[in-house]
Amino acid sequence: MVNQKVKYWARKCDATGEGMNKGFCVDDGMAYFKYDKDMIKHLREFGIDQDKNKTDNEILEEYYQSDYYYWTEWEDEEEYQYKEINGKLIEL
Repeated sequence: MVNQKVKYWARKCDATGEGMNKGFCVDDGMAYFKYDKDMIKHLREFGIDQDKNKTDNEILEEYYQSDYYYWTEWEDEEEYQYKEINGKLIEL
């Protein structure tokens, strides 16, 4: 029997499809992003003002202050919604 590599994840990144146990939660669960670059890309595409002169940090701060997203870590196993077996993500 082949050993299966199993991991559990609380959420799935909307940009990469990867499992995640920490990251950005957008609009109380509308979307999830694991990496800063994907969150920034989302904010720039979603952007209300479309101000191209703002830095990435300014964009992140603006949307954070408006409560559009927050950073979180899921540590409770009861929050796991996905299982990854040998690299394949399966919804529980």
